[in-house]
Amino acid sequence: GTQSRVQINGIRHIDTSEVFNAHVKAFALFSDVLQAHELTAHTKSTITECDYYIVECCLRHLDRQKKYKNKFPKFVNRLFKTFCKSVKQVRLSLQMLQNDYPGFAKILLSSKIPNLVSVHYLIRIFHQLKRITIDDVHNVSDTYLHTLIAMFERMEGKGALVKLTLHNVRYNHECLDSQFLSKYSVQFRQRAYAKISIETKHRLIFNEHTKTYIQHVEQTDLIIVRNTMMLPLQKHHSLK
Repeated sequence: GTQSRVQINGIRHIDTSEVFNAHVKAFALFSDVLQAHELTAHTKSTITECDYYIVECCLRHLDRQKKYKNKFPKFVNRLFKTFCKSVKQVRLSLQMLQNDYPGFAKILLSSKIPNLVSVHYLIRIFHQLKRITIDDVHNVSDTYLHTLIAMFERMEGKGALVKLTLHNVRYNHECLDSQFLSKYSVQFRQRAYAKISIETKHRLIFNEHTKTYIQHVEQTDLIIVRNTMMLPLQKHHSLK
């Protein structure tokens, strides 16, 4: 099922009586972003650079590849870590990320390819993450796909990710088809240890001339399933 929203109303340090409402607000906002929850106009108007800063500091503190420690109290970092450990599914709307929370877009998206999510970073932060769904992907190029494959290569033996779904994908501005699969299936299987498939959404269009309905491909999704059985033996064990 979908993940529920963060329901914490406030944090108060018992010894100092210091209130950490700004942290609660930032964490709740980040939770909404990770589930593609559409925000109200009022909530959008309250987003500040402080929200992005708090989450980025907590992410850098949590990231073992970063030699960084923030100055937040330990219980704040523990709360954020507990939240990250609970995340098993992520859904990102690229349109909302880029339009409504550009500060989070800088954290979660590739700096060179604006519609590519940093998948390898997500699984480094969310250790229990099994499914990622990305909306509003639109056009992808060979550069996009080779970069994505390289991300999967960096993920070998790491994380719990099983399935990545890219919604509304076009390759070189055309819907995905069997030629696309022929070109990229082997590359994903051999380099990324993953199987790719296409899900197609059709729309019926009425032809006035022939008085018949014609099935038209309206949208294609790219499904990438990580096959742990295809990993080298020692890497397969490390995923457990």
